[in-house]
This record gives sequence, C-alpha cells and structure tokens, in this order.
Amino acid sequence: MRISRIATLILMVASLARPLAQAQSDRAQSEVVLRQLEQDLVEAASQNDWHLWNRLVAPECTFIDLVGRQWDKPATLAKMKNFKGSVLSARLYDVEVRFFSDDVAMVTGIATVTGTGPGSTRVIKVKYRGTDIFVYRAGKWLVSASLATPVKEM
Repeated sequence: MRISRIATLILMVASLARPLAQAQSDRAQSEVVLRQLEQDLVEAASQNDWHLWNRLVAPECTFIDLVGRQWDKPATLAKMKNFKGSVLSARLYDVEVRFFSDDVAMVTGIATVTGTGPGSTRVIKVKYRGTDIFVYRAGKWLVSASLATPVKEM
C-alpha cells in the first residue's frame, strides 16, 4: 500500500511540473517580446512614428512625463503628431522585466535622447528612467501606464 501512495505522489508532482515548466517558458518568451516592445516604443517616439506607437499603447493608457504632467492616450498622440523638433539619437539600456501575473508586467529601463526643440538648433540631451506597465490582451502586450523620471548625473 505504501508503494502505491509514493507512486501516486510522484505522479502528482510530475503532473504539476509540466504546467510550471510551460509557464516558465511562456514568461521567458514574453520577456523577449516585452524587451523588444520597449525598444520599439523608444524608436517610435524618437522617429515620431505615431502609427506604430498607437498600436503598442492601450486605449486607457496614462503617461506621466518628465515634469510630472499626466497625459491620456489621445492627448499624447496629438502631442506626437504636432511635434516640430527632431530627435538625433535615442538609446535604451538597463532594461528589466518583472511579471506580476501572466498578463501584467512592468518594464523599466534608462533612455537617453538627444535632439532639438521646435524651431531651435540647440541640441539637448535628456536621460530618464522609464517605467511601463504592460497588459496582455487579445493575444498581444500593450502599454497601460507609463512614467518617465529624469536621471541627473551625480
């Protein structure tokens, strides 16, 4: 009888291990996708590609900019469409992904953006730490909240 219980226990553990391994594999794949999406967001914003940016952002998304103002998606999209400056370079690094569940993740990273403002030739460099909350909906990851915090060199 004891061998039967041990065999049952082994079968139970084995049956639980497979879904756990699948979940870890899914998260690893999602992490790769999220890292690429974060890069795509930086490139879309730097190239003023508001079509791509619009596809990567959830309708309810809110943004907190570098000076603490809050924007909804329509206002941010309008701001992008009307941007008259130019971005000379944008770089993303130190990207980290943290999952809160299978369909909610936080991606943080540091971005440096160099460019000019509207009607100006003066080059400005901005460095910020970004935090984006992604939700998985209808088979794709979308940004649901975004926060940019200036990074000051010490």
